[in-house]
Parts: sequence; structure tokens; C-alpha cells
Amino acid sequence: MRGGRDVDGGAPRAVVLPGDGVVARFPGILCVARCPDPAPLARLLDLCREVAGADPGRALARRFAAWLGGPDAPPDALVFGTVCAAGEATAVFLTGPVGARVGGTVLSGADAAAWTDRLVAPGPVRLALDGPAAPAAPSAGLFDLREGVVAGGGIELAPAASPVATAPPGNINARPTLVGVETGRAAGTAPAPPEAAPAAAAVAMAKPAPASPGPGTGQGSAVGPGTGQLPAVGPRTAARRSDAIHGVPPDGPPRPPLEAGDAGGTGTRSASGGPSSATPTGPGPGEARGHLCSGGHLNDPRSRACVLCGVRMNERTGVLVIGARPPLGLLVFDDGAAYTVDGGYLAGRMPESDERVRSGQLRSIVVEDRSGAVSRVHAEVRVEDWDVVLLDAGSRNGTFLAAPGDPSWSQVPPGQARRLLPGMRVRLGGRTFTFESTSGAS
Repeated sequence: MRGGRDVDGGAPRAVVLPGDGVVARFPGILCVARCPDPAPLARLLDLCREVAGADPGRALARRFAAWLGGPDAPPDALVFGTVCAAGEATAVFLTGPVGARVGGTVLSGADAAAWTDRLVAPGPVRLALDGPAAPAAPSAGLFDLREGVVAGGGIELAPAASPVATAPPGNINARPTLVGVETGRAAGTAPAPPEAAPAAAAVAMAKPAPASPGPGTGQGSAVGPGTGQLPAVGPRTAARRSDAIHGVPPDGPPRPPLEAGDAGGTGTRSASGGPSSATPTGPGPGEARGHLCSGGHLNDPRSRACVLCGVRMNERTGVLVIGARPPLGLLVFDDGAAYTVDGGYLAGRMPESDERVRSGQLRSIVVEDRSGAVSRVHAEVRVEDWDVVLLDAGSRNGTFLAAPGDPSWSQVPPGQARRLLPGMRVRLGGRTFTFESTSGAS
């Protein structure tokens, strides 16, 4: 719900279902609860009131987690569920025998040892208590028709008109684009068989991204100068992949190799696209030492050819300069959502709970997984010089890596970085993504 609109973006239309509990509707929040003691019910309603408004989903989930795991935790007899607005998604929080259906997603608090906490795609909502009825609780001080707190066992909410677009989420979450092809297979071949654990909802809300100011700026969908969104990818050729990653097509046919330069690697800065005689300095944020091809493109010193124009490179003859590092590849998820690797990411169910995301050091990728095996902060993708590395961020169920064409998975030890090579697959719970790159480095 946003202001006067509901979680699915339509005009409000709610139906209270009969039952022995309490149904509440605050700005941005639907709540249903049951408990023989009115005190926990009153505390639950107070928590909802405190964060009610625009997009309360994540803030309310954090408060619930602190309450249920804290010294003043409510008794097990308290059963409740909430459905809230959370940017372009819908936040569902359930504990005990209470169920929720949002669009085509069905969840139950009875399926979790502690509680169920998910972000799902918006849609018509049904939130209802399950299980046997509880003894009637004193209602004095709880019910308030003006505020939207009434007796009942659930609530159904659906739009009276066609859904309307909601405002985009904040910049804290990286915005994916769709590549429109099955990851890891050649054009014209049959789709690969699904993973053992099914993929669930999309990673965040995939839609065309805004124009990007360039690498290292912290925008989640930057793919190159002058574009701002990732073009659809057809045949799996190096030229098309270069276009997808860097946002520009190859300049033309391969050209002769570079002329011999100075002694290998001066480390001088190239402010205008060519070698410089300035005093050597270290690379700054978003920069790296590399070789310039004759077209002025900065490349990994280990590359044998320019990834953009195809000119042959030779680390013995090129002059090592410092310049803006181009994007190093794509993280292509199993649902087609792609993220340009021009900086670091933190992936998980709720990565914005990490200080590195809140401070802007890393961008977040929200990973939805119906199996419940993805941790709030699960895995980190880091850029180190010209390498893209993967680290497990202390996840509960582990992060797994598979080499190109290898059906077996190996677990990434917590705290140990693993370099991602083109074609490598990564598994987080029941979700997977593939690292794709045109890098010529080995």
C-alpha cells in the first residue's frame, strides 16, 4: 500500500473474513493476529502504528525480528501475519499457523521454525489465520473502527481497477535488466534442465534501468557510455556479449598490434586516453592499471586482444597506464535479470540490512527464493583490480560454485575469495547466476 493505495496498486477494496482474531489495516500494512492474552496483541498493533506509511515493509520486519528474538518476546500463543508495501515488492511476515496468498505466491508461517519473512511480487492479497480457534480475548481497548482494527480471522484485498505503476525503489538496491535468453546455452538450442531446487520470484523487479553515469558510480545497471540499458542479447558471440557488457559495439575488424612502448609498466596516469608523463600514482576508485589499445580502450594487462575492438595486445610492448576501468562482465540470474559488474554487490534476501550497503560501499541484489535457503546477507561479489571474486558472507546454507560445463558444485569456504572466470555458475539456495565476460585474461 502506498498512501491511499493497496499493496497491489489498485483502489482499496477489502473484505474482512470471519474468525476469532483481530484484523487491522494501517497505511501500507495489513495485519491479522490471534492471542488469548490482549497485551501481546496491543504491542503488535503499536509496532504497526509506529512504522505505518509509505513502504513500511522492511522497517516493520526488522522490528518484528528484534521483538520476537528479544528479552520481551511475546508468548508462543501469539499468532500473526502482516502484508506490507516494500518498494516495488510486497513484504510478507508470518509466525505460527497463519497463511498469506499474494498474487500467485502462497506462504505459511507454520512452515518455519521461527517465522516466515519474504519479499514477493505484488498482487491480490488474502491473509488469514489457520489452525484451531483460541479462547476469546478481551477486546476492550483493541478494536477501533476509525483506525481499521476489527474482529475477524483474515482479510482479502484486491484492486477495484487495473493496477497502476508504483514508484521505483531507492538507489540502495541495484536495478537489473533482462537479457532475454536462457543463461549458459547457445542460441537455437533447447533450454537447459532446471536446477534441483526450483527458482522462485525474480531478483528484485526487473525492468529497463536509467542511464548510467559510468563505471564506479554506484548505479546498478550501468552498461556503458551513451546507453543506460542493456540491449537484448541474441547469439552467444563475443561481439554481442561485448555489446551487452560495455554498451557499445566493436569498432570494426582487428587492427595491427600496438607499437612498442616504454619499459613495461610505468604506472602513469592517462587523463586524456593516452600515455602520460605525470608522476606515477596509484589507481583511484573505479580505476586500474592497464594497456591502451590503438583505439584508446583500457584493457586488462593479461588480455591478448582488446575486448572492444579486437586489436591484438602484447603486455611486453604496451605502456601500462592508469585509467577508468571498464565493466568486467555480467551477473546473469536464472530468471534473465542481469547486473553489470562495474563495482561490488551484496546478494541475499535482505542485503540492505548490512552496513556496507546502507553506506553505499556495496550495492544490493535482493534474491527471492521460495525454498527459504537464501540468507539475508548471503554472498558478496567484489572487484579487485581486473578480477571479479566471489565470497560467502557467512550464509546459513552456503554459497556454491561450478566451473563451466561441470555439473558438480563446490562450496565456497566462508571468508575465502574465489575468482570468477567466464561461464562459472554460482548457486545461492535454489537460485543460480552465471558470470559472463569477454575478458581475454586467463
